[in-house]
Amino acid sequence: MKLYVALCAFLVLSSVACAGVNIRYRYQLSPGVDVEVDTSQPGPNFTVNREIFHNNATRRVTSVLVWTDSPTTEDLGVMTLSPAVGQFFLPILLRTPQPGGFPACRNWSGNWDGNVSTFQNAGVLVGISGEINGNLIGSVAANQINGLGVRGRVIGHIRSRGQDDQTQPGLTLLELAAVDSGATIVSESTGLLQIAPIATIALGTTRDMDGSVSNNSGNVFVRWDIGPSRWRGNITVPNGRLLQLDLGSSGSIVARPGGPRPSIVVKNTIDQIQAASIDADIQVTEQSPSAPEPIGYIQRIEALNGSISGSISCRRFSLTTGGPLPNVGGVRATGALSASLTSVIQDTALQVSEVSSSAMVRTGRFASTLGDIMLLDAMGLKGQIILNQTLSFTPAQAWGRPIKVGTQTINNTLEGEYELPSAQLGGGAVGLAPFRLYRADSVPTATAPGA
Repeated sequence: MKLYVALCAFLVLSSVACAGVNIRYRYQLSPGVDVEVDTSQPGPNFTVNREIFHNNATRRVTSVLVWTDSPTTEDLGVMTLSPAVGQFFLPILLRTPQPGGFPACRNWSGNWDGNVSTFQNAGVLVGISGEINGNLIGSVAANQINGLGVRGRVIGHIRSRGQDDQTQPGLTLLELAAVDSGATIVSESTGLLQIAPIATIALGTTRDMDGSVSNNSGNVFVRWDIGPSRWRGNITVPNGRLLQLDLGSSGSIVARPGGPRPSIVVKNTIDQIQAASIDADIQVTEQSPSAPEPIGYIQRIEALNGSISGSISCRRFSLTTGGPLPNVGGVRATGALSASLTSVIQDTALQVSEVSSSAMVRTGRFASTLGDIMLLDAMGLKGQIILNQTLSFTPAQAWGRPIKVGTQTINNTLEGEYELPSAQLGGGAVGLAPFRLYRADSVPTATAPGA
């Protein structure tokens, strides 16, 4: 059962006229009986109370609903949380009270000053969810952010402990339209930080992700595949996995004008990065040979409608038949590979139009039956492919698979030598360490085996 009471103030009854910021408190009167109490404040700044005085007693609030009188034109200022006796989790929803609800306001100034030193005292044991029509112009801190939607730009910072109480990890879920370059999105959770595109965006907003994203203790999952968009921010996952960064076939990972290309640094594993084109420095930092599989792996990086540039570094490309992306591992692009690509231990699966003259592909062993190096253009080998870069294998172990350039095939026939001259392949070469004389390109042509 739910009882509904309309008040124009909180803590103590008042005759102040209802206006500005509306706050609906809910508390449990008795088992199975919840009471909702409507209050208002002049705004734009407002205070949310963890306890209210109602029915001649102090009541512990179990949830809060916040909205403005005119959500399309009025802003919410800074939200302050009142103290309470004891520690308990308080969910706060920014949404209008109609069934289904609408965004709570135009812009919001958040509940935190954005200073990392004050984070531990901001949003303690608070969950924030809901939606706003405009920009997040301030910063937000909470134990848990489970479904916060911003139709405009994120200008401030978003930081979540990722917990729904003091011990349990929880989800951090954001639905966003755009994030400014100075903004940061940080989760401290051992759970998942998930970012998705919001369906409706504010007028004049372009879907650009320029801020940085990190989960300091858990994993990250990003789906940003809703039409033309640009991902220009950094991603850091120092203790987990990047499960997905998907911009679809019309979104690109690209540097900001005059700025560096995005940096994507992950400790354990990258499962999938997919975009129309990719210009980024991508690294999986765990490269110890003793790390258990698939730690240190990249499963797939793919440019659906363009090229890949920047740099890619990992322990190994995962070419297993299982997992979330079976049989499609490695690096793939409809355009050129212009990146420096390093697979420290072994195995590279590469399918691109060409390895450009600025690119260098370095790997350990190229012998897996699941891995192919395929350059689709007839003159696609313009750069360098180096096998056995760590000198960890014998030549026969290091190169056990053909490399395809257009319709031509390069085979390891004499411990790293092959008969096709570079002019027929695009001007580049395949080198098997330790390197030998490339007789097909020597002047005059050498007849004795290289040494």
